[in-house]
Amino acid sequence: MKEELKQQDVVDDPLIHEVILTETGRLMNSAKLLHGDRRDLAILRLEYEDAIIREAPIARCAACHQAVKPRLSPLRRRFFRHYKGDGNCPYRTSGSNNQRMIDAMRYNGIKEGPDHIRLKELLESSLKADTSFGPDIKIEKHWWATVDTSKWRKPDVAACYRKLNLQVAFEIQLSSTFINVMAERRRFYLENGGLLFWIFKNAQTIEPRQFQDDILYNNNSNLFIIDEETTQCSSEQHRLILRCFYKVPKVNRGNIIEEWEERLVGFDELTIEADRQKAWWYDTEGELAKANDEISKQKTIDLRERFEQFWIGIGKHPIDDEHEYHELRILLENNAIKVPDNYEDGSFAALLNILYSAKHGKPIGTYHYTRFVEVAHKMAETYPRYLRYFADVVTESGTKQLLKKEDTSSKWQKRKRKLWKMIESNVPEVAPDLRYANLVRLLFPCCEATLARFAPKE
Repeated sequence: MKEELKQQDVVDDPLIHEVILTETGRLMNSAKLLHGDRRDLAILRLEYEDAIIREAPIARCAACHQAVKPRLSPLRRRFFRHYKGDGNCPYRTSGSNNQRMIDAMRYNGIKEGPDHIRLKELLESSLKADTSFGPDIKIEKHWWATVDTSKWRKPDVAACYRKLNLQVAFEIQLSSTFINVMAERRRFYLENGGLLFWIFKNAQTIEPRQFQDDILYNNNSNLFIIDEETTQCSSEQHRLILRCFYKVPKVNRGNIIEEWEERLVGFDELTIEADRQKAWWYDTEGELAKANDEISKQKTIDLRERFEQFWIGIGKHPIDDEHEYHELRILLENNAIKVPDNYEDGSFAALLNILYSAKHGKPIGTYHYTRFVEVAHKMAETYPRYLRYFADVVTESGTKQLLKKEDTSSKWQKRKRKLWKMIESNVPEVAPDLRYANLVRLLFPCCEATLARFAPKE
């Protein structure tokens, strides 16, 4: 499951206490927007930076209406700061240093080290071995914008991936890149028909730094390494080979844990989404959705089984019944299902007694009957609007034959034919009772076709 936001994750006394959401004009406590786990924060950071680049900031300072963006303190606690410094803002969140200039200097400074030079050489060699690229491999050459020709970037290595006729800008990542630098480069290549592809020296799989999270989680939890082994494989296979580190979601006791895995992959095996600036081998987002769906389905099954166990056991321990029903009501309400305060409520109790009787082929609940067919007659006499549900359940549960066997006088068959004629004629008195449609949908999935026809999902 996701890590929930803890109080210590946000600075105690943020200088920007409140922000205004640009789209809605809603005033929000700044701390409430900084929720979620590390994945959520990484995605949130990029969304804010990208919106600022597009001159459509997501949120503004409530005091001076300047754009704001999420940041981390040295203790990794979350807060908002102004996009261009505080100026005359009462919050006064920043000093006089030009942080964007500092970021650019830091980013460009790491390109002079031996590790960067070596990785650039390995990447160039690997690309030249792959006939899908080139033949023009550009090393630190200007990439000019196609619209605003005054703008440019200088990627470490650039090459055309001819299979997609796609220009790829390879950037080698060795140390912290501020999120605004990453966002600006991403936006530049997106607007100028290219793909920004980050290359790492290694992956920090234990306590990764924030810059790795920013790239990892915004690239479908895939990141790519180049080293001597991958370069040798590229030479042997005549295609660009990379070491891919990726997160694999796994369900463990109702929670999702994400484990690191790695393998060598070819660039030609990647899914390229240039319009989203993503390139990945393992579909972590898709598998994460499947894992969440699996958990959701299991929770539904568990709740269904727990409710049935409770209902069939009503009366054995009255005090426990009240407590259990209270807890079940809360769980049901969390699933947008409303039920009466009292489980003995007339039509509600009758519905469940009838349908659980239909499922088990014997009287269930407060009915003092000895035979299943007596429940059917009770339903016909008092609750004919439950007939469609009843028919679905006996068909699914295989209790139809038992009902027929107990109907020695054929009285039930005659009564049922009469009721079905009324149903076919759309007589209101036998139309399905939809008051507890969502509860029926949860507890008796076999009624879905009936519900789909008569009751829209909420």
